[in-house]
Amino acid sequence: MFRYEESELVGNTTNIFCEKEDCYENVERHYEPLRAGKISIWEQKLIRKDKTSFVAKIHLKAKDANDFTKGIVATIDDVTLEHKALEDIKGAKRIAEDATKAKGEFLANMSHEIRTPMNAIIGMSYLALGTNLNNQQRSYVQKIENAAKNLLGIINDILDFSKIEANKMTLEHKEFYLESIFENLMDIFVFKIQQKRLKLLFNIDKDTPSALIGDSLRLSQILINLVGNAVKFTQKGEIIISVKVLQRAGNHIRLKFEVKDSGIGLSDELINRLFTPFEQADGSTTRTYGGTGLGLSICKNLVKMMDGEIGVESELGKGSTFYFDVNLGLTKNNKQFLNDNITEKLLTPSNLYDTVLSAFGQQTTKYSNYNNIAKSVGGGVLLVVEDNYDNQEIAKELLKKVGVKTNFASNGMEALEMVKKNEYDAVLMDCQMPVMDGYEATKILKADNRFKNIPIIAMTANSTQADKEQCLLIGMSDIITKPINIHNFYSVLIEWVKPKNPTFGIKANPQKNSKINLHGMQINGMNVDKALMRFQRDDEILFNMLKRFSNSQKDTVDMISFTFKIGDIQGLQRDVHTLKGLCGNLEAEYLYKELQKLEQELKSPTQNRNYIESMILDIGKNLKTLIASIDENLIAFEKLSNEEDSSVLSSSFDIEEITSELSELDELFRSLDSDALEHAQIIVKKLTNHVSKEKLDSMLEASLNFDFEEAQVFLKEISKELEIDFF
Repeated sequence: MFRYEESELVGNTTNIFCEKEDCYENVERHYEPLRAGKISIWEQKLIRKDKTSFVAKIHLKAKDANDFTKGIVATIDDVTLEHKALEDIKGAKRIAEDATKAKGEFLANMSHEIRTPMNAIIGMSYLALGTNLNNQQRSYVQKIENAAKNLLGIINDILDFSKIEANKMTLEHKEFYLESIFENLMDIFVFKIQQKRLKLLFNIDKDTPSALIGDSLRLSQILINLVGNAVKFTQKGEIIISVKVLQRAGNHIRLKFEVKDSGIGLSDELINRLFTPFEQADGSTTRTYGGTGLGLSICKNLVKMMDGEIGVESELGKGSTFYFDVNLGLTKNNKQFLNDNITEKLLTPSNLYDTVLSAFGQQTTKYSNYNNIAKSVGGGVLLVVEDNYDNQEIAKELLKKVGVKTNFASNGMEALEMVKKNEYDAVLMDCQMPVMDGYEATKILKADNRFKNIPIIAMTANSTQADKEQCLLIGMSDIITKPINIHNFYSVLIEWVKPKNPTFGIKANPQKNSKINLHGMQINGMNVDKALMRFQRDDEILFNMLKRFSNSQKDTVDMISFTFKIGDIQGLQRDVHTLKGLCGNLEAEYLYKELQKLEQELKSPTQNRNYIESMILDIGKNLKTLIASIDENLIAFEKLSNEEDSSVLSSSFDIEEITSELSELDELFRSLDSDALEHAQIIVKKLTNHVSKEKLDSMLEASLNFDFEEAQVFLKEISKELEIDFF
């Protein structure tokens, strides 16, 4: 082993096997255990006669622990190959771990790129299903949508699992409402529950708070997975969703959630490996029910990130109960999730939405359905306090669709006078206005016993927690944030508007048979599809908003520049704030973000005038591009619409019908009603071959510019040319 002759070793010490002195000292240290009668075992590098080295495993044992002179037995084994094999294994493990990490990081980073086209397929399928398809086309598109949703679910599971593996999964810490999570569950599973004729029970601890702080998206993900499994594996019977308060301390609360089903159940063997990645009950489960086997593993990791634990109790053939607890934050001024007398609610396929929303203290409605909303708020009379005409028109259009009448005030001072003269079911109050802002007006109204019970709802683009707290502190009932989200807008109305003269069971203004379809429209600087989603895919609302925005905002930046030059910072803040809200409504994302930055800079005590000026120039340039693109699209849309409606034009027309329509348009002009825009366009199409094109174009241009007085002048000339007299 050492390649010495025996004669060369006799009389030498073991120092000849050591490369350095400290190596020999290391050997001496291992003599100590021998004195206790123990065997000393260690590994170290030794050298041969030819100075080559190797890793040696050494065993030493003294013949007599009290007298080393009697001899010490040593065995030395060359374990170099073992060490090399071990290093090779470690190296291979590192390579495998690096590869796994790289794969996880790659998939985690690819999340957006993979999800985006899938969301587009699902979104476009959904929109296509809202158009006029024949039965065969509808069947094809529904199959595309269902397949895309299934594929997206698989992709999401894989991506989430990869994020967890790569330690890239993070949690948000934001305020949310528990009822919103359960409402989302209803939206997702209502069809499947109805289809399988299952019963759903809610057992909510009456002390459960409504407003919480945490990651609502991930909490929803856990519940969606557990409820989805319960629905999937339950063919008949019931599913019970429970929430209990385990612990409450200061501004933190620990909640326990349970999802109990009467499904196929699990054996003890299967339970032991249920939360392992890629595991399912057995091979037949995947074939029968589908799935990747990642869902529960992801849930386990998410629950752990929320400082909780997840588990299951089950018996084969008798159903399962999945449970988990999470630690969440509490908001100030919280309230109980349910009334004291409500502890459990039964939901059947016929009354899912009605019962659960009622249990959550909300009216029973599905917000995208104008007629249903009108059953709750129809007949209401609201005062809208808003200094911007575009925002007034948006509010008027949304309220008119659900049978609510509106009056308008341009500032807080006007609002005070109008509240004194008229009875209102609620007031929608902008916060930033000239003369008197919404905060001051609210304080005055709430201090007057005659008006203290009128719900005042803030409409503001200031959405920070401090802004919300300020609104509630001065007596406002609730907040509608700008940009407006239709779902939130109507849900707040339903909560607070209790009409004195309700129109129970009467439909809201029926939607006209509008041919407006903006899907696929490309406008530079604006996300049209997101804007449509913001307004629940109501093309007519967005179409009118685009026309108003184009006509009203052409000179806005010039006005902002002038206000800045004369040093009117308060007026400048108000103008920027208003434009920010309008851009947000249109999902003009770049402009919205830049206006946010400008608004913050204007609030800074140390304003950088050069920076502000450069921002105004940049905003002006991008606003000009946006408006030009809107105009280009609207012109193209009008041209296409005229071509499609060419059949409307005929060599003759019904004089009585036209007389009636002209009279109606005249009345709309007189009352400054925005519906005049659509009526004017319809009449122009009908009269194109019968009246001077110049007069028709002038009337239409004046109406689009909201100069209804000028439009009325041209309407009279058109009537005279037709020899119609209704004035």
